[in-house]
Order: sequence, then C-alpha cells, then structure tokens
Amino acid sequence: MIKMVVVPLLLDDEVQRLVDEAVASQEGIRHRILRDSATEGAPGILCSAFRENICVKPHKHSEGDEVYCHSRGKYSLILFSAQGIIDRCVSFPNPNGLSFIIPRDNWHTIVVREPSVIYTIYRAVYNPTEPEKYKQIPSWAPSNNPEEQKRYMRTLVENIQHI
Repeated sequence: MIKMVVVPLLLDDEVQRLVDEAVASQEGIRHRILRDSATEGAPGILCSAFRENICVKPHKHSEGDEVYCHSRGKYSLILFSAQGIIDRCVSFPNPNGLSFIIPRDNWHTIVVREPSVIYTIYRAVYNPTEPEKYKQIPSWAPSNNPEEQKRYMRTLVENIQHI
C-alpha cells in the first residue's frame, strides 16, 4: 500500500526569518514544527535552519527513520559506526538528489558550511525543548564545551575531505 504524505513548506520570507534567527542565536540552530507526529498521527515534519560553521552533536533516533530534504545551503551529512568512525558522508547540495534517508539507530551528524535549511520527515515524537527524549548521544560525542565542539568539527571536516 502506498501512502501519500503532504509536506507543508514555509514561504521564502518565513525561511529567511528562521535562518536569521539561527544566525543570531547562540546555538546557531532554529526549528519550526510544521506537523507534529504526536498530535496528527502522521509523520512529523520539522524545518531546521543552521548558521554556518557549526556541527550538530552526533546522535541517533531509535523510534524511526528520518528523511532529510535539502532546501538550501551547504552542509555534509555524516553517518558513523557505533564506535564513532565515519561510515559515509554526503554533501549538499548534491547533484544526485535532494533527500537522504537516515535509517533508525544510525549515528549521524551534520557539519554546516554556510547557512542552511533542512526539512526533516520523522516518525518519533519530537520536542526541540527536550531533545534527549527524541535522540541518544554517544559517549564519543564532544561535550557541550564550545572549544571542544570546535575541535571536533575541525577534525570531522579534515576527515571528510579525504572521503
């Protein structure tokens, strides 16, 4: 059986506002929940904006796959082994497609090279104010210390240049 999923999108000015908020924020990330999987009984849809030169802490989701739909910007999606070794890297924009499925229980991160926007389709119940309920962080991930995160990002960027 095929199910159709209607994906709500933000208008260009709404996307730009979200990017501006991300750039101005300390974390460098801003989210808009476009459809909540908990209340609507369908896959959730999240629009996320990122400022340049950040790395999302590596994590995985046990409740289901995620689909990343590229909207704009330049970033690399990195998949890891359980030990934190890079398994695969896909850079966006990508001439082979605009989407990527991240299977459940796969460690992953993104390294953002310029302000970017990603639409994510997900099955889990997501609340950006309580991310620990939605994703697990590995022991090998950097701490919340900004300097450690910068070092980790530099190491990732160096490693993915060789892939």
